[in-house]
Amino acid sequence: MGTPYPLLPVDHHGLETTRIDEDVEDHLRLGMRLVRWGLHGPTGKRIAMLRAGPAKLELIEVATPTGAWVHTAFLVSDPADLPATHATLVGRGLTSEREPFPIAAALAESSFLRTRGGQSVQLIAYHPGSPDTE
Repeated sequence: MGTPYPLLPVDHHGLETTRIDEDVEDHLRLGMRLVRWGLHGPTGKRIAMLRAGPAKLELIEVATPTGAWVHTAFLVSDPADLPATHATLVGRGLTSEREPFPIAAALAESSFLRTRGGQSVQLIAYHPGSPDTE
């Protein structure tokens, strides 16, 4: 199988945690830096975006880990292209989980899909000035 369109770079990985403050502190000790705190819209709980060089990690606060919010995020270079990229991937067999929506704290557009194997995939595209790209 050749390279399917679109070829998207990985932006970050998202993990669930019941102890977000402790996990943020420990990741800072590992050399990451805190990019920002945010609010996870679906749960109303906190998220922390961390970075070490080009690698980013999103910690998502949950009451009980279920794996529901664990994901890999892929970067779409232009926010205007995100809806079409989402539709293209649905046309290639992924299932739409959440249609494109804005993330105000990240100055970004996003959507969620699920692979045929059940993995959660986020598409994300940043607007100029996004704290997540610094």
